[in-house]
Amino acid sequence: MNGCRTARTVRVVVVSALFATVWSVSAHAQTTDAARSAPPKAGRGAAANLQRRPVVEKLQARVDDLLRVRLQLNDDQFSKMRAMNGRLDIERRAQRQEEGVVRRALRAELMPGATPNETKVADLQDKLLVLEHQRITLQEKEQKELATYMQPSQRARFFALQDELRRSLQEVQRARVAGARGDSAGPPPPL
Repeated sequence: MNGCRTARTVRVVVVSALFATVWSVSAHAQTTDAARSAPPKAGRGAAANLQRRPVVEKLQARVDDLLRVRLQLNDDQFSKMRAMNGRLDIERRAQRQEEGVVRRALRAELMPGATPNETKVADLQDKLLVLEHQRITLQEKEQKELATYMQPSQRARFFALQDELRRSLQEVQRARVAGARGDSAGPPPPL
């Protein structure tokens, strides 16, 4: 029984990580048709991007199928959801980046042996609260837009899937950090 649970957990983590990667790439690519049709720029990353494109397209097709089935979406609902996600992903990404900057600054202030600048720590904590409020506002915006073309049960499944994804990604990130540190001392500090 434990082996089945472990296999299922690994499968959920892998599918969730792939879902997040593909969904993020897909949402970003949808923000403009020009970005999709523009020839790749010359440089080191261009070849890697060309090699990665078929893999991303395959994964996107699988994720699309998963979303359609689990959320029971028709073509119109699916198109609207992808377009909305493309628009909101820009805001989400900016918020995540800003939150990362604030959390790193807070960690630097709270390093063991250092004397923290209390004013800066207070400012950083206030900024985290503002960012949390912005995240909630964005979720409300998303919920309202989804309500215009999805049934409540579809929205509930969508947010449950996002929650499952978020938890799985956090597990993957914790495992990656623990692996990089070369230990299994548990999760890193929450900051």
